Amino acid sequence: MIEDEKLTAREKRKLRREFSQLDRDSVRYNLQIGGYGVAQRREPSIQDIERLLLQASTAIQRLISERDGLRRRVQTLENEVTSLGQRMKLVQDGYRRLATEFVSQLRLLDNGVGELFGETIQPETFSETKAAASDIRDDHNY
Repeated sequence: MIEDEKLTAREKRKLRREFSQLDRDSVRYNLQIGGYGVAQRREPSIQDIERLLLQASTAIQRLISERDGLRRRVQTLENEVTSLGQRMKLVQDGYRRLATEFVSQLRLLDNGVGELFGETIQPETFSETKAAASDIRDDHNY
């Protein structure tokens, strides 16, 4: 602390005496104008205000730049999600076609085996096939 800003014992006593004798506003006023050895606060200069405004504008520009970067990143990620969704749809459709073809081949094989052994086999409906698959799953505890 600077020596001018330290209060001596005499100044402290004077301050207490004035504070008790006067109302608080006058003591505050004396403190504001630099009384009691306390340094005055100076008003900011034009250069200080200009420097503060330049720092604020730089900070705003940096925030805008970061915001724009984040927007571009979000757009890129959204495009990737859309692309992945389309690929998943293609994979899903491929598996559906594969499953349909697999079921068709199994039915042909089943009919061929039935003809080979002289059995007449009725083609199953979807609900019957689903029920049979459920029974098999229950038997094997999947």
